[in-house]
Amino acid sequence: MWKTNQKDPSSHYLMWNFHPDNNLDYLSFYFLKERGYSITEDMHHYQPEIQMDFRQQLSGEQTYGFTKLPEEWTDNIKAENNLMASAIPDRFFSEFFLPPQYYIGWRSKSHDGNDDVPPFPRNRNGFGSGDGSIEFVRFIDRQELYQK
Repeated sequence: MWKTNQKDPSSHYLMWNFHPDNNLDYLSFYFLKERGYSITEDMHHYQPEIQMDFRQQLSGEQTYGFTKLPEEWTDNIKAENNLMASAIPDRFFSEFFLPPQYYIGWRSKSHDGNDDVPPFPRNRNGFGSGDGSIEFVRFIDRQELYQK
């Protein structure tokens, strides 16, 4: 995910580049937030699980591309960030609070129906610049998804 403006989720893009030999039909991207429950000063807090997805069709030999995050996702990210900011009144204590429990992942489906990790390339080394504007989006295992 490329974050052109770190503070504005509506400026974030999902990017992909797959080897053509994977014969991919489409990618599914997921916005996931884990369910949570906590008690603070006799106040009970429940955070529901969230799972949103969208499908990106791949066309022929073009197995690379990008797209903006869906508006529904950016609205949720902004709300989560605002909630976390209001829960941390003093920056001094910000290190003691966990970050939002949402993440973005992907799955793929090939033309032959395979939905496991694409086999090519066999060397899966990555690259990071360390500046925070690029965030790794991981492969989501089937068991991590709520089955409708």
